[in-house]
Amino acid sequence: MRRRKLPKVGVEGLKKTHEVREWEASSADAKAEILKGVADTWAFPSYFGHNWDALIDCLSDLSWIGGSKFAFVIHNAPRNEEWTTLLDCLQDVADRWGPDGEFLVYFAH
Repeated sequence: MRRRKLPKVGVEGLKKTHEVREWEASSADAKAEILKGVADTWAFPSYFGHNWDALIDCLSDLSWIGGSKFAFVIHNAPRNEEWTTLLDCLQDVADRWGPDGEFLVYFAH
């Protein structure tokens, strides 16, 4: 997963090519809050197991949403050990989707 700045076209421009989900993450500093925030943002199915592996599995599929390109815009992310784990998970997801930008992650302030 390459670090990317939000494109100049912004979120609205991104919506022309990707299914975009935005998350205001400033209050999610614990694992349970992070998992819930991501699950709510992406409307994970009821079978979501509320753990890191389940998060990777759900973000690697997204068939319930439709589309073939996705962008995750995370606003005001805290910095702590749990977020390092989330970044590792998002890297795994991006690798599974492939190098052509099918799953993009942006961090905005």
